[in-house]
Amino acid sequence: TSVRSLAVHAANEGANDSDSLAADQAEIQNALETIDRISASAQYGTKLLLDGSRGVQGSVTDPDVTFMSGTDATVAGTYAFVLSAQAEQAVETAGTANTAVLGQNETLTVNGVNIELTTGMSIAQVRDRVNEFNTSTGVTATLSGGDTLVVTTDGYGSAQTVSIVSNVAAAGDTSGVGTTVATDDGVDIAGTIGGLAATGNGLVLTGDAGTV
Repeated sequence: TSVRSLAVHAANEGANDSDSLAADQAEIQNALETIDRISASAQYGTKLLLDGSRGVQGSVTDPDVTFMSGTDATVAGTYAFVLSAQAEQAVETAGTANTAVLGQNETLTVNGVNIELTTGMSIAQVRDRVNEFNTSTGVTATLSGGDTLVVTTDGYGSAQTVSIVSNVAAAGDTSGVGTTVATDDGVDIAGTIGGLAATGNGLVLTGDAGTV
């Protein structure tokens, strides 16, 4: 019986008396003790695998840097981190500001997803409509200056791309996007760790073996 099932069963106090609850608690305690025993004894050769001793801990002095993890090859010590390129999201901004409600129906295509806009929508409603498709597009819409649509990827790095185009020409009573496809790619973080070149992937900078 899983610990979760026992917890769900025990939570139904209306159908359980004190003896049943005590029995559930005893099973949960026994399961936890079994997990602790396995984590303390599972090993490969002389190396314990599950007790946390194979993990690597670290701390940082720069509030803008977060220590993520290390490996068996990580050497204890102090490492200087030098940033040469900041990670960026992919961003596209409509070329025309919106000055009135939409004068006609319009279709925005964002990262291959068609988003239907209807006559009379305000630019704020357009923003909200785009955000309804966030799960499919991976982008979030905002307004610059209160009247210009901006779409930004949720993630960072070169794997992030935003593409947006409209089926109507840009004007003050449209989304302002226009009929020319606008695209942008994100940028990976770049820099060195301990004076050695590191590999950037989105917001994560990975050092070579022997460094963080």
